[in-house]
Amino acid sequence: MPAAAAEAPRGGQRGRFGRNAVNAPAASKPSRSVESPPSARTVFPARPAQPSRPTTPSRTLSQGGGEYTQLFVSIGRNRRVYARDLTALFTEKLDLAAGDIGDVRVFEKYSFVDIAPGRAGEAIAKLSGSLVKGRTITVNYAKKKEEKEET
Repeated sequence: MPAAAAEAPRGGQRGRFGRNAVNAPAASKPSRSVESPPSARTVFPARPAQPSRPTTPSRTLSQGGGEYTQLFVSIGRNRRVYARDLTALFTEKLDLAAGDIGDVRVFEKYSFVDIAPGRAGEAIAKLSGSLVKGRTITVNYAKKKEEKEET
């Protein structure tokens, strides 16, 4: 019995990889240099420094004729909280009118609520530490992405 027939698996060849693969010499690939020559490297100029922006404790947005302050709420869809739940929470606890609450965006782990700027401090004081669907929540002023990366 030839040696090649003894190495082949029963049932024919099953593939190139794995324990049933037939040992075949691999095709040689041309070797590539890992590093490029120094003359081919591109040097980019340094970025100019961006002017610093004044930091504000809140993010004020203007939507549909009114200005709102954006608040961060530490609960989201993974706790089965929806925009209607947060709207009801804010209106009940703070006695807000319908025009005092703007856009409510609920993400997987957190939410953003736009609220009238005069009521933002009161909302943070009254709602931080309260229980919503079995979880203690935190309410703070929302930070912009630039502010978040700096801290």
